Amino acid sequence: MSSNLGVPAICAASPPARSPYASAVARRSSPIDDGLAELGLEIGQIVRYLGSSDRRYREGVVLRRERDGSIGLRDDRGRARAIPAERIEVRVVGPRGGEQWLPLTDTGGGYQPGLF
Repeated sequence: MSSNLGVPAICAASPPARSPYASAVARRSSPIDDGLAELGLEIGQIVRYLGSSDRRYREGVVLRRERDGSIGLRDDRGRARAIPAERIEVRVVGPRGGEQWLPLTDTGGGYQPGLF
């Protein structure tokens, strides 16, 4: 006779019922977006873009790559923006720790504008 003192018994019960919202959570996009990776960007990266009304630079957070090729951002007020890659600058840290903003098209992230 073997006794399992101190070892909890595991019962083979059926898995818990899934809610109808569980599939929506499972379908969320992965944190790595291939469209952004080819530009050298990541989801959540802070960039700055040239505003259209006052022509000043404003900071935003990268969200996604849009269908038309622009970059989907969230600005400081929480509004969604779709900004062309030519108007976006990324922060680059130099060898001595200094920060510099360079245009996304000049950072060498593999970006090449389409010909057609």
